[in-house]
Amino acid sequence: MKYKCIVFDCDGILVDSETLTMEVFSDLFLEYGWKVSADEALKLFKGKAFFEIMDYVKTVAKITLPEDFEKVFRQHTFEAFTKNLKAIPGIKAVLDKLVQNNIPFCVASNGPMTKMLHNLKATQLLPYFEGKMYSAFDIKKWKPSPDLFLHAVAEMGFNTMDCVVIEDSRSGITAAQNGNLDVIGYHKDANHFKDLPIQSITNMAELITLFSLD
Repeated sequence: MKYKCIVFDCDGILVDSETLTMEVFSDLFLEYGWKVSADEALKLFKGKAFFEIMDYVKTVAKITLPEDFEKVFRQHTFEAFTKNLKAIPGIKAVLDKLVQNNIPFCVASNGPMTKMLHNLKATQLLPYFEGKMYSAFDIKKWKPSPDLFLHAVAEMGFNTMDCVVIEDSRSGITAAQNGNLDVIGYHKDANHFKDLPIQSITNMAELITLFSLD
């Protein structure tokens, strides 16, 4: 095992939340006059912080959202997550192997801590990450800035050279690269990250072999 610590992104890496999130965005934006499908929203907003999405809506879509939009959005997504959220296939097997091999790991997300807690609890992943959860909202720095990953690595007690990040978004990959961290991309399409100089996987369980966890 080359690495001493694994840093996981949350949405799209641990929990399959992004489609549900974009469906909520699509439904809510339609109420205010902007028709965008969940698939289109995913292409536009994947890996972006909430405030970046709001800036796009204001400057490009040119619709006006109410002051309580974030509160309404969070409520709708939490309801969707509670009913339909699933863990990413294969991730539990990976986490079990890391535990068995005494390899430290954590989660670092652009989302708020309340969202991470809710989603990890809903997918029965929370016990793996209690005390090892880091949110960009807590340090007020969002990917693609490297600060969140650097903060997580420091809190875990490691140097960047000892760690690897598992990401599914280009924003997150850029954040890892900006922090001089190794990064592995995850996407079901084997060609999705073909233009980037990184290793990528299409099945989360591949990490077991990649990290020699058998």
